[in-house]
Amino acid sequence: MRPQAADVVAVCRKLDGLPLALELAAARFRAATMTQILAGLGDRFALLTRQGGTGPSRQRTLLASVQWSHDLLARPAQVLLRRLAVFAGGWTLEAAQAVTGFVPLEPDQVPGLLAGLVDASMVQLEDAAGAGRYRLLETIRAYAAARLADAGETADLAGRHLAWAAGLAQGLEAGTAAADPSALGQLEAEVANLHAALDHAATVAPASHAGVRLVAALGFFWVHRGHARRRPLQPRHRRPPAHLPRHSEDPPRPRIHQARRHQPRPASRPRRPGNRRRHSRPRLNQQNDPIRAPR
Repeated sequence: MRPQAADVVAVCRKLDGLPLALELAAARFRAATMTQILAGLGDRFALLTRQGGTGPSRQRTLLASVQWSHDLLARPAQVLLRRLAVFAGGWTLEAAQAVTGFVPLEPDQVPGLLAGLVDASMVQLEDAAGAGRYRLLETIRAYAAARLADAGETADLAGRHLAWAAGLAQGLEAGTAAADPSALGQLEAEVANLHAALDHAATVAPASHAGVRLVAALGFFWVHRGHARRRPLQPRHRRPPAHLPRHSEDPPRPRIHQARRHQPRPASRPRRPGNRRRHSRPRLNQQNDPIRAPR
């Protein structure tokens, strides 16, 4: 049975076109369909393994391959790599310095470390001639996110990422209100990061001041770019405590319709004989009625 072309394309995209990952996925096709392989890529490191073989151990599993490349990095580069996993859809150098440049790193160290990660093919540089944006391959990002969780920095990085997104949106709010193409373009490039920050604000930090600032500053942007029709964020409304009734702060509304039922209806005024109009219509008999006239 030949696999569907759409599933093959989706697998190649999820694996970022990495030769080893594609080779391991092709080996899995002997015992699973391409649809099953695609569904199992949520845990790609557990799925893409090679049983037996005579090659190096780093080439037998995708996890071992990424782990081997990670271990070749210096300690500060490893710290930066795991912290970059907080970004979704790429980032700029200024964003990396603002979010990841804290102990044990300094913001001034980030540019050099980031250039080293690009040379090691751990980070991808896009639009080198323009503003310059960086991104992680999904396989590298999944590994870096796991290392970030192991280091216990996931919550701290998500909070710093939210604060950075709120500051960016507030700084461009005047431009988005005036429909400035430059301001709208900067926020459009960060849509994935804005969604990630809003998700964090809605699920983890609903009372965060940065989340409120971010939502308020993005109003004009959603309208101008048409994202308001797409409903980018579905907030999760919390239910009130059980001991408090819903809408307890609202004053009780009077039941007007029930009060009207008990009010006596006003007596109708007597009609005068002269006020009534009588509309008389001539009645037709059988003689002048063309239908009923005898033939």
